[in-house]
Amino acid sequence: MRHLFAPIALVCLLAGASQAQVTNGSFDSGLAGWGTATTVFATVAPSTYGSPANSAQFSASGSIFNTPIGTAKLTQSFGCGSSFEDGYCMMSFDYTFARNMDGAARISVLVDGNPVYTADHSANLNGFVPVSFTAGCGLHQLEITTSYLSGNALSAWSFWVDNVTAACLPNEVPTESGTWGSIKATYR
Repeated sequence: MRHLFAPIALVCLLAGASQAQVTNGSFDSGLAGWGTATTVFATVAPSTYGSPANSAQFSASGSIFNTPIGTAKLTQSFGCGSSFEDGYCMMSFDYTFARNMDGAARISVLVDGNPVYTADHSANLNGFVPVSFTAGCGLHQLEITTSYLSGNALSAWSFWVDNVTAACLPNEVPTESGTWGSIKATYR
């Protein structure tokens, strides 16, 4: 009996670990739980501006070399259900964009190194844009990157990202509606 208990305990521990979801997707705790990376003239910082409150702000501004360069990145590894589950991981987040003096930038999202979303912006957005994408249930690496596209020495741009979520949802078999009479007529 003792030999049976150890494998069951191991499976329960692994299943529990894989049930974890995105950590601090509302950014209420700043950037806790997120990895960050930036290049010259770019930043990633917590912001009190969000939907409804708090977000991660990606920013870049012009340089003295007349080239507003910069890339800023947020990353997180997380479990979305179990890889043994028959379903899909629904991931989503909200973002908005603002620029100054002709700054243009790109936001792109990778899941496990695969591109799932890209959008270029050269005009201010009015409000937050919802984005969603799917992958299989299991462990995932999420990467949200913003990067410079064009501008001048006075240009600047910012993205705000908020409400990052992930949930493993079951595959649903669609049911076809019909009456008993139509079903009988089909099989006569």
